[in-house]
Amino acid sequence: MRPGLTMRLSIIVVHHDAPEDLRTCLRSVEKAAEGLSCETIVVDNASENAASLHAQFPAVNWLQNDTNVGFGSAINQGAAESGGDILVVLNADVELLPDSLRSLDRFFAEKEGLSAGTVGGKLLFPDGKLQPSCGPFPTLFGLLWRRALPPVKRKYYLRPPESAAPVDWVTGAFFAVRHSVFREIGGFDPGFFLYYEDADFCRRASLMGHHTYFLPAAAAYHRHPYAARAKPDPKLKKIIQASRLLYFAKHRPAWEAWALKGLQLLER
Repeated sequence: MRPGLTMRLSIIVVHHDAPEDLRTCLRSVEKAAEGLSCETIVVDNASENAASLHAQFPAVNWLQNDTNVGFGSAINQGAAESGGDILVVLNADVELLPDSLRSLDRFFAEKEGLSAGTVGGKLLFPDGKLQPSCGPFPTLFGLLWRRALPPVKRKYYLRPPESAAPVDWVTGAFFAVRHSVFREIGGFDPGFFLYYEDADFCRRASLMGHHTYFLPAAAAYHRHPYAARAKPDPKLKKIIQASRLLYFAKHRPAWEAWALKGLQLLER
């Protein structure tokens, strides 16, 4: 880690083979960061076609991986190179609205010295409709009754807060956390390759007394949420199942993890 914190916000973007999304994301970061003390770090997970963007965004700190190490591990890499008081985590397919970073900065300043450690912004579909982005901690009962809901709503609150409010967890697609809290918790668990690392992080934070908040004033478009895809990727489905099972093994009673493993065998 860089010696000492030298700025207010460190924006960390994880990218894998989505250069057009990343270009849009970085342009939105540039606009949202105007007038703020910020740095931007892109952690590239072995993409084949991202090098062409380096010259377009010379102020970005580019970290290149030879293999795809997963989302959480890539965020940990970016955090280790960052110098901001606040870490802002973004998916490459997220486009920030102009006042989003300023809203986050104000919120953390208002909560300075209190237990607010993690904050999630409001996500929107490309057509402007609200996209669920915060929810209750997963339980077996919750997973079962929520199967009757559309996929895009199964993990999330049915009625998300309309103003800043504490929640159980927020999605890692647009996720901010105090650098000090990130270090205290030990960052993201690298055992999660993709998905559920955000719920795991917020769960571990809550156990250490750090609250998670949903902040609608910080908004962004999210283009490709997995749950909204018409044809889910079978490989990605297996990754999600593995991550969900790991979450249950860590945070739920043993019988729930055992039952979930059986249910997931039936889903294949």
